[in-house]
Amino acid sequence: MNREQQILPILYEMALVIGSETSVKPLLTKTLQRLLYHTSFPAGLVFFDLPPDAGAQTVEARLDAAVGDFELGGRIGCTLKLPAALLRGGAELREEAALLEALPCPANRYSVFLRLPIDHCGVILLLAPAAPHTELPLTRIFQPVMANLAKAILLCRHNEVYTSGIIADRNRAWEALKREQKLFIAGPTVVFQWAAKESWPVEYVSPNVAQFGYSADDFMSGGILYAGIVHPEDLERVAREVKAYSESTADHFTQTYRIIRADGEARWVEDSTIVVRNDAGEITHYDGYVVDITERKRAEERIHYLAYHDELTGLPNRLRLLDFIRREIIEAVRHKRQLAIVCLDLKGFKNVNDTLGHETGDLFIKAAVERLAACLHPGDSLARFGGDDFCAMLADLARSEDVAHATQTILDGFAQPLHAGGHELSQPVTLGISLYPADGADAETLLKNADIAMHRARERGDDYQYYSAEMTATAAGRLAMENDLRNALERGEFLLHYQPQTSLASGAITGVEALVRWQHPRLGLLPPAKFIPLAEETGLIVPLGEWVLRQACVQARAWHEAGLLALRVAVNLSARQFRQPDLDKTIGRVLAETGLAPHRLELELTESILIQEPEAVADTLARLARHGVQISIDDFGTGYSSLAYLKRLPIDVLKIDCGFVRDITTDPDDAAIVSAIITMAHALDLRTVAEGVETKEQQDFLRRQGCGTMQGYYFSRPVPAGDIARLLRNGKNVATG
Repeated sequence: MNREQQILPILYEMALVIGSETSVKPLLTKTLQRLLYHTSFPAGLVFFDLPPDAGAQTVEARLDAAVGDFELGGRIGCTLKLPAALLRGGAELREEAALLEALPCPANRYSVFLRLPIDHCGVILLLAPAAPHTELPLTRIFQPVMANLAKAILLCRHNEVYTSGIIADRNRAWEALKREQKLFIAGPTVVFQWAAKESWPVEYVSPNVAQFGYSADDFMSGGILYAGIVHPEDLERVAREVKAYSESTADHFTQTYRIIRADGEARWVEDSTIVVRNDAGEITHYDGYVVDITERKRAEERIHYLAYHDELTGLPNRLRLLDFIRREIIEAVRHKRQLAIVCLDLKGFKNVNDTLGHETGDLFIKAAVERLAACLHPGDSLARFGGDDFCAMLADLARSEDVAHATQTILDGFAQPLHAGGHELSQPVTLGISLYPADGADAETLLKNADIAMHRARERGDDYQYYSAEMTATAAGRLAMENDLRNALERGEFLLHYQPQTSLASGAITGVEALVRWQHPRLGLLPPAKFIPLAEETGLIVPLGEWVLRQACVQARAWHEAGLLALRVAVNLSARQFRQPDLDKTIGRVLAETGLAPHRLELELTESILIQEPEAVADTLARLARHGVQISIDDFGTGYSSLAYLKRLPIDVLKIDCGFVRDITTDPDDAAIVSAIITMAHALDLRTVAEGVETKEQQDFLRRQGCGTMQGYYFSRPVPAGDIARLLRNGKNVATG
């Protein structure tokens, strides 16, 4: 492909971005994102309204946009004092450390910059720690882009002035809006106008208020005040927020609260309110645009609930139990008490699922939960980790003997058969116990040691085991597997399979996920679940993870050189890998050595990784993003609670967990959750990949909801690299098969 053929798609994409925005901020941000994408510069800034004094040594310039660097992004809107030479001059790649040191970020982060002037508007700086590799004539590419961008900025500024004028003329526009009220009758948005008086008497309401069980006359006659339909538990907060916004300079604000329908049902609404003032600046009334968001709130609450609870039993999950243990440790220190962690599994329970089926197995799990709960004291906590694995925290123990008594109570409780689904089951249990403070000073250590003790009891056929330090030396079988694992990398026993990811819009293969397999000399081909947990525990996941990363990059580059479609390859990062202090350097080194374009590599992280030490996570992700790689959140919806935190992180892709996808065509809750995730991703400008797609019905649902990409057995299982090449050459897609 010659340079002109490379340049034309870039110019076309930039033209689409520049021509699609009506406000300055999103125009700058999206333009900057595209510039960084095509130049491989990992950070960039936009300055505007430079002072006219060209002879000054330093200038004060406003930072209007920044992408790829959290510290720079946090200064958007600020005026920065910088060397004039950094912001003035020609468009050329320069290496001047003395100039770059004045940037509001750690010294030496960047060593080279490219300056792109925007006539009559300002300047764009693209920054990099080293000169990016590119064969394209950058100044030639972006000279017409900058000219068109200047025109677009001026148009956006005129548009924003015009929009401000509309708000200023709101009183006159209101009468016109009432004449056109028929547009709202069938729509979801209810329009209210209420006076700035006590209890907010309604001056106007659109007829579609009927969706809440009221008529417009109910309000216009003065029979119902707006404050009268706000939920009593939310009214004080809503009134306080309205007062605060009204005393500020804000001309509009948004609130979320509940209202009471005429039939008494509470519904969540999102209220976008415009503050209307007279010529003297006094507030006369409020114009509210109210939308029912109850289903969205339920989906969000469901996602939050699943992040901390087991879906089958409603018990806390591992993450929630760790929170309980941490809090109880504080109380134990304060009152000089002990606590115990008891890990428990049901002996041979797998046979129940195999012989009676999973539905009956689920009933026995619930029966086991009832039996366990009856054995515990009110202050204790019980959690389920999945399958037949449970864990109890025994709190406020005065003596070690109390633990022995509680343990015997559980064993005695399960000496009696369980009854479920018309079946009777004698279900003995295996217990592993760790004590605070003897066996660990933190929640993670206590839980790990109780789990070790349980596995030791299971291996020895005992009913229970207390943790002891010698248990850290694992059983002979585990040691043998660990030794095999240590030698497997040197012996070349690992291999990669790749599962295609296909576009739901075009049906074409757009990427693959690299999945490691172990060709064990005695046990045959092992899936990741058989050895990745051991690799994680022993630290072998770090060299293994780097091998997977390198092999995946080499293969992706080989496909490209063979004339096949340039695929994006996704590689999973484990928690231990992610915590490596030199992870970003490893990624950069592998990309440089394999020659794979950074944007063709996608790094997958689970949500549980993001929960630990948020600031450190954000810093690591920022350093990875500066390499130009894509960041993906795997199994989204299963372990992350603060959805608002997503917008702070440089995330590109959300992978919807297969547990939600499995029943989207039969379970309204799962369908609502998946729809909410896709909607949220669109709002945050993130791509979506649905995992575990196995049927055409699931594919059709996801396509209707606007999901971008799917991955699953419906299209292909994970296959060797050669099969991927054949799929690409044969042009297989989800439409043609």
